[in-house]
Amino acid sequence: FSTNVWLHVYFIWNGTTLATAVSTVAPPTGPTLPTGYTSWAYAGFVRYGDAPGLLLTYWRGNLMTYRTATRVVHNGASITEQTISIASAVAPNAMTAGLFVSLTDSNAPTFFLRIASGVNYLPPMAATAGLTLVPFFEATIPNVSQQFFYQWAGAPSAGASISVTNSLMPNGGP
Repeated sequence: FSTNVWLHVYFIWNGTTLATAVSTVAPPTGPTLPTGYTSWAYAGFVRYGDAPGLLLTYWRGNLMTYRTATRVVHNGASITEQTISIASAVAPNAMTAGLFVSLTDSNAPTFFLRIASGVNYLPPMAATAGLTLVPFFEATIPNVSQQFFYQWAGAPSAGASISVTNSLMPNGGP
């Protein structure tokens, strides 16, 4: 496989033997089946990184969790709305993305997290002047075009760091 692609894992069946297949093709198209195999069931996805190699992940039902979170924002301090791509951390067919948001600030500006431009997804995060803003929170956002937006209402002293920790796979799991 080429590097930096999403790999999709399938269980395949030929009437007597259960096997697995890996493909870069996501459902509903599915993999090209070997001769004699007639059906497939989607197991889930994993990222083949630029090292190259598989990014270490755990699967349980329909939840894919990274062994080490994938940082997508480091000390983001923009006071204008920023579009953040999560395409390298969240598969195109993922249903949600789990975010770990670390806010470090003593100026107490308001922080906005959005899944659509200009529309706040969560209530704005703010603190009383002189106190440190909430140090971290977790949020699960719907996977909308493999991106989200953030913005500060005023200049922060340090900024936000945001990592993707997990995502939901459309494999019918609980």
